[in-house]
Amino acid sequence: MLRSTQFTNGTVQDFIAVSGVVYEDVVRLQRNGIGLRFTDSFDSNPVDTDIYYFDWAGVDTSITLDSGAYILQVTNSATTFRTVVYEFGPTVGVNYVYLFVNGTQQAPYLAQPLDDAEAVRDGVQASIDATTWSGFTVTTLALGTNRLRVTFSDTSDFETYIGRITYKSGYYCTISGEDYLIYYDESPTSVPVPPALEASYNFDDLTLMPDGIETYLADPNTNPTYSETLEGVSAIAGIPGAVTVPDQYAVINTSEQKIYFWENLNIGEVIKVCQK
Repeated sequence: MLRSTQFTNGTVQDFIAVSGVVYEDVVRLQRNGIGLRFTDSFDSNPVDTDIYYFDWAGVDTSITLDSGAYILQVTNSATTFRTVVYEFGPTVGVNYVYLFVNGTQQAPYLAQPLDDAEAVRDGVQASIDATTWSGFTVTTLALGTNRLRVTFSDTSDFETYIGRITYKSGYYCTISGEDYLIYYDESPTSVPVPPALEASYNFDDLTLMPDGIETYLADPNTNPTYSETLEGVSAIAGIPGAVTVPDQYAVINTSEQKIYFWENLNIGEVIKVCQK
């Protein structure tokens, strides 16, 4: 036996609030006595959205180092300036990063497959020399095969780390104030190159990052670096709220207990729902 429920519209709008209506049970829907086609799905209006490319790099210093991998501070003297001699251990692990840090500034060197201690020392020296340090200057001098003398223009100093680096890159967008991940990849050797930006994406395929892109990418790393650039514009389909009712249909939304229409209802219109 069918049961029918009648609702009278009281406001000019494109939906009517109902109660006790379950889409799967509805067998007939009428508007002022005239039958309507109905569905539970909206048509999606794709929304052109800015898509950002990001790249992130962080050094995990919590790893267990191979025996003989170290940075040793041999001397450290300071008067009006500081001179430090660093010694590099003979063991160089695959993808080890040697990181020299002062505040938010850093000079990293990624060890290469055939590097020995001397090659690491030379790479670190080149990285320090290539960095423009804020608030002080440094001069470096190679000593022997595995030592580096660094002289600061004041009493500044470096914190030193050895770890493994992770590179992350991809695409994301922001919808209604929330960040959504579109594509992501990571590598221990170089910044991954993402595929070309697509013309459109489906909202259901995106990953919500409730605390933002940088928090989502965060690892227990030392001084990660992050940058982003506007990559382009893609159409995002299926964004909640960016939808329409199919023409000449009604959409029954069980969870909201509302029935939506392709046009506004006038005051006094009667909607009748027959359910099994």
